[in-house]
Amino acid sequence: MNTLLDGIIPKIFHPSAGQRLQKDLQAVLTDAQALLQATAEQSGDKVDEIRANITRSIQNVKDCLQAQEAAIVAESKAAIQATDSYVHAHPWQSVATGAVVGFAIGWLIKR
Repeated sequence: MNTLLDGIIPKIFHPSAGQRLQKDLQAVLTDAQALLQATAEQSGDKVDEIRANITRSIQNVKDCLQAQEAAIVAESKAAIQATDSYVHAHPWQSVATGAVVGFAIGWLIKR
């Protein structure tokens, strides 16, 4: 039997590849910005062109990351709202689920 929690639990305990990618891209952005600052004293048409391209690319990636973050926040809020609605609609099932999960965790720890 599929329940609402079947879709939520994996998202909570297993970070998605998208979240890992987002963290990796943040690190690359930080490094690229540091490189741009370190080469700020360099001049020349080719260097200026490359610097402009990198700056544009950094801004594009930042915009994309912000959009992803907004989508993740919205998805999380929707999952929280769905969980809250489920618990209010089925309080005893929620209590029983909590008890079973607590028993299983206790049993695993005892082993």
